Parts: sequence; structure tokens; C-alpha cells
Amino acid sequence: MIIKRESGIILSLDITDKEELLDIAKDLSKYVDAIKIGNPTLYMCGINIIKEIKKVTNLPVIGDFKFVDVPFITLTNISILLKNNIDGIMLWGSVGRETLRRANKLIKKDDNMLFVITSFTCSDAQKYTDQYWQEFVNFASEFETFGIQVPATKPHRIIQARNILKKEQKIICCGIGAQGPAPSSAIQVGADWEIIGREIYDSVDPIKRATEINNEIQYPNSALLTFDEFCKV
Repeated sequence: MIIKRESGIILSLDITDKEELLDIAKDLSKYVDAIKIGNPTLYMCGINIIKEIKKVTNLPVIGDFKFVDVPFITLTNISILLKNNIDGIMLWGSVGRETLRRANKLIKKDDNMLFVITSFTCSDAQKYTDQYWQEFVNFASEFETFGIQVPATKPHRIIQARNILKKEQKIICCGIGAQGPAPSSAIQVGADWEIIGREIYDSVDPIKRATEINNEIQYPNSALLTFDEFCKV
């Protein structure tokens, strides 16, 4: 199932209680375009959670499991996820050019989505990926992956990446809300989707907050980003 742009939101659910996760996913399914899960959910809820989320939401599920391993293990992990109906996989560019090429070929075979992760969102870890992030974008462009991840905490990189990627390739941005950047800020400078989690599901009224963010994306505040915020490295 390929993600389609409607709300501009990918809901990140780093929740380890299966019943709670499925309730939230179902309640918010009308307000988001896909669900993203990570390792905490996979470890605690099991791999069948992918199918269960799809059943209650009818949305694509994207796996963000931070694979960084040798080709055999990386491709084995991807194969297992594909057999369990994952729709999209986020994979670090640091696995290397050849592993990315093979992973993209495997994922695209069944019309699924590979997003190349280019950088951490948090400043403490960014210094380890800053020198390579553009090379990861180049890999994605070369292999024509479905898209890439760029931190919303570095909006100028969204524009740089957009100028490298093919026209049809997509940019998803994490770090919205809980890590500082305001909703709609990444989309304003060229992202296709914003990955938002705690900003929505930890709010007093998640449906109301999701609706507000939908409106912020559709009708952005043009003064949302100051020049200093935009240029911040």
C-alpha cells in the first residue's frame, strides 16, 4: 500500500501497550496518511502488530527499525517485514551503497516503499551523520528510492535534498513538536509529510490536536519560520 498525500501527517506511535496503540491508531486514522512504528512497539507487541494496525486503520504502515548491519542480515530483516505486510521501511544510508541498492530492489519488487534515513534529529548525534548526510541523499537519488528522511530540526537541508532528488521522490521529516519544530514548518520548505507522534497522542485531546495540525498544514502561518531558525545548523 503506497502512502497518499492528504493530511501530510505520518503518525508515529512509539507505544508498547498493544490495546492502547490500536485504539489510538483507529481513532486517528481519519486524520493521518500512514502509521509509523519503531523498535519499542515491535519488541513488545510482536510482528503481527503490523497486520493489526492495517486492519483497524486501512493505512500504510512504515517500519522505522534503524537497521545498520551487513547485507545478509539487513536483507533478511527486510524480507521478514515484507512477508508480514509492512508497506514502507526506513533504512539508514550508513548501511552503504550496495546494501541500499539491494534493499531498494527487494522492497520495490512488491511496490513497497524505501525511505533512506539521512540524519538524526537530535543535535548530540547529528555530528556523526552531518558529514555523510548528502551522500545518503545521493544514494537515494541514484537508486530512485521512494523517498528519504530529513530532520525537521534542519529545515535548510530539506531544500538542499529537494534539489538533489528526482521530482517524484518524497521527503518525510521527523522531530516535529516534541523536538522543537512547529507543525507545518517542514512542509512549508518542501517536505511531503511530517512524522508526528507525542505532539498528537500525548495531548489532552489527540483528535482535536490532529485536526489543528491538519489545519496548520493546509493553511500555514507564513511567519512560522524566522530567518535564524531556517538557517540554524
